[in-house]
Amino acid sequence: MLTAIGLTVLLSVLARGLSAAPLAERYGRWFVKQSPKIEVSKS
Repeated sequence: MLTAIGLTVLLSVLARGLSAAPLAERYGRWFVKQSPKIEVSKS
């Protein structure tokens, strides 16, 4: 039973580690598309 729990936790950590960077990049691209453009006037 303890082996199954340990294996589940290990696989969960591994899956999160492998998916973190690609999903963060995807979210970043989406966020840039959603954010309004800010105009800056030159003075």
